[in-house]
Amino acid sequence: MNTQPKSVVSDLEQAHSQDIETITLLLAKISNRTPEEIKPHLDTMLERLVQPSRERPFYESATMRD
Repeated sequence: MNTQPKSVVSDLEQAHSQDIETITLLLAKISNRTPEEIKPHLDTMLERLVQPSRERPFYESATMRD
C-alpha cells in the first residue's frame, strides 16, 4: 500500500468530515483560537498519525535471554 499521508488524510477528512469539524471546534473553544488557526495543526497531526512508523516495533528487535 503506497498511499501517501496527505491522500490518506484527505480520505479521512471526507469520510469523517463531521467528526473532524467537531474536533476542530472543540479545540478552538478550549484553546481560544479560531478554527482557521486550529485546522493546519490538526491536519499535521493526522498526517503524522497515518504515516507508517519507520521504527521497528520493540517485539521485532527484542531478544530473550536465559
